[in-house]
Amino acid sequence: MNLVFEASVLELPFTGIAKTSLMLYQQCLALDPALTITGVQR
Repeated sequence: MNLVFEASVLELPFTGIAKTSLMLYQQCLALDPALTITGVQR
């Protein structure tokens, strides 16, 4: 499976949204190591 997410939040100082996005990424990979996740920035 391929997932694409908007990653502009990761450019900002570390916030709750950025931390949650990274934790979600880690958990998704733990469930499906073949998962491809791509972050795009404006």
